[in-house]
Amino acid sequence: RNNMGDYLFEDSKPDSQDHPDSAIRLASVVHRFRVPQMSHRKINFAKSFNTVGQHPKTRKLMLNADDHRQRLQEGCDAKKISSERVTNDARRYIPLIHSVLVSCKVQPENARLDEKLVFEWMSGVETGKGD
Repeated sequence: RNNMGDYLFEDSKPDSQDHPDSAIRLASVVHRFRVPQMSHRKINFAKSFNTVGQHPKTRKLMLNADDHRQRLQEGCDAKKISSERVTNDARRYIPLIHSVLVSCKVQPENARLDEKLVFEWMSGVETGKGD
């Protein structure tokens, strides 16, 4: 009995060996770039939004953003960098920053800063370490 599903997935052609193994290896190479470097300028969301961020939920968000930014920076600056650690730290930090930005966009009157926030990053390609 031959149904349509069997026909669609049946491969009647034998495996073709008309390409060199090196082409397969070349297509599957993954290049790892260095981890980006964060500025060592101290960024403190809790202090920057101190006046307008007194609500307990806002205060908690700002403290969490500070904590996760610090963790991300420590991961990026570690002597032995773990890409898994940096990726996980970034995944935790990004939603917090997104929440801060959305809050500022929705309530611009509450986006007044007590301290300046300056974000600086340098690409892992541009760092020149190990060159």
